[in-house]
Amino acid sequence: MNDVTTKVKLIRFLVRYLGYIFTRILARTTIIGLENIPSDGPLIFAGNHASTFDALMALIYLPSDVQLVGPGDFRFKWPARLAVEQTGIILAKRGSADRESLTQMTQVLKSGGKLALFPEGGTWEKRLDDVKPGAAYLSHMCNAPIIPIAIGGTYQVWYKILKLRRPKVNMIFLPPLPPVEIPNRKERQAKLQEASLELMQHIYDHLPPDEQARYNLHARQIFRGILETAPDTLNRDSLPDFGVLAELISKPNLFHPLKEHAKREMKVFRKPHQFTSAIRFQVAVDTLYDALKNHFPDYLDYRLGSQKARKGMEELEILRQMAAQAVELDVALRFVPSVTIADHPLPANI
Repeated sequence: MNDVTTKVKLIRFLVRYLGYIFTRILARTTIIGLENIPSDGPLIFAGNHASTFDALMALIYLPSDVQLVGPGDFRFKWPARLAVEQTGIILAKRGSADRESLTQMTQVLKSGGKLALFPEGGTWEKRLDDVKPGAAYLSHMCNAPIIPIAIGGTYQVWYKILKLRRPKVNMIFLPPLPPVEIPNRKERQAKLQEASLELMQHIYDHLPPDEQARYNLHARQIFRGILETAPDTLNRDSLPDFGVLAELISKPNLFHPLKEHAKREMKVFRKPHQFTSAIRFQVAVDTLYDALKNHFPDYLDYRLGSQKARKGMEELEILRQMAAQAVELDVALRFVPSVTIADHPLPANI
């Protein structure tokens, strides 16, 4: 055992010990189904993902020999940085072909180890069918069974903890699913997606009713955005519906990480009922554009799909033009997002 391994194991032990006390005191935590976990690998743990709290739960309550996979495209703040960077987690760069992390994950499984990841790819508010094929792919390539994990009560859980509400959180380990089989290579992509959807449906069936309702709601939401001026002197004819920007701004787990990691002023978008000066509005729009164009170019593509990503950047270009006109005319602006609920689930990437 080398020094690095010793350090990682020590930090993991401390995080697990302190995290256990934390989750028991500040939340009403229930763990079910530990008897469903086989002692030997290869094995993949795969759970739904609505909060960074899920990762803490995984680090605490999964067997200590499980190798966790986490996001490597953002640098987290302390103390989350300690858990992400100092506990030996495999960091995957989301939205890009990260061969290095894929190789590490494959090596863990092919050596008979255990791996834990979140097939949804992140905590942003999403539909049930918005799932990535990574877990299914690894299961197929490494002949590894999958333990589905249904995690309930963690959406916006940090806010509830700060309010000392002691929220209910539960983690259910379900019986293992057999390794994903793909008899025909030509059908691999379709079969991986099918297996991923079956995994999420299996998890969904064991979630609390409020968690199921949230997934159902996200599948029916239609977003629109309206640009308003005071006084109303700008020509706003033929403007797009700004649906992608409205969705980005309206979903806390989608917008907040981008705003935090861009480390620049974008509060204008979180105050839709207040008009702001054209100059300040222009700065916010340019900052958002720069973040999505240059610093995090895969952000929308990975989270909302390529179709919405293109549309979102087109909307931002138009918003920048409108902001520039507003500066010349010295008018105030505000961007007002809205959401309506369709009667039935919408097609993907609508």
